[in-house]
Amino acid sequence: TFTNVLSSISGRYMNVKFINYGATSIGTANVFSYTETAYQGAYVAGIAAAYNSKTQKVGLVADPELLYTYATTNAAALGVRMVFANGTLCVAGATEDSEIKQAVDALLAEGCDVIITYTESPYAADYCEQKGVKFIGNLDYTGSEDKYKNMLMYYYAKRDSLFVSQFKQLKMDTWEPDVYKGSMSNGIINISQAQSCADKRTQ
Repeated sequence: TFTNVLSSISGRYMNVKFINYGATSIGTANVFSYTETAYQGAYVAGIAAAYNSKTQKVGLVADPELLYTYATTNAAALGVRMVFANGTLCVAGATEDSEIKQAVDALLAEGCDVIITYTESPYAADYCEQKGVKFIGNLDYTGSEDKYKNMLMYYYAKRDSLFVSQFKQLKMDTWEPDVYKGSMSNGIINISQAQSCADKRTQ
């Protein structure tokens, strides 16, 4: 939301250091621009979902308020098409838990038998589990996988190391403006192992 205005703001406050989350370029000498490849996880999720779909119809519940929603949607669709040439990704937007419930129900009514989540709320996974629907989560479920008997796998962004690094550099006065892209290769985007309920091809 603020990426486009930050360059003019940061130029007026050169004594303030900015970390611009969701940006792809440096604005001024006091801006660290960060972006990430959430689509990498979504692409793998699309492939895994397709391997577990009997209807060749996969659903995606996507929060339109999150960053990278379009890229994530496109990547998941490409993943489904890697397995089924005529496979379909049906998408429903949802932010609040009540909207997520309606979105999952709508996708199931369309014939989707696997749901991929891309929401900030864990309710999407919880509701799929409650309904007995196979799903792929987009949050970090490390250590709590046993709670979800219908989870095929999960993908997530882990930015802790990046922000700790930024904090340390600020504290030691070694901070410099830069452009950083979080991806699978540097451990920001993570993909879990296939879970026990998943088709054997998923891993």
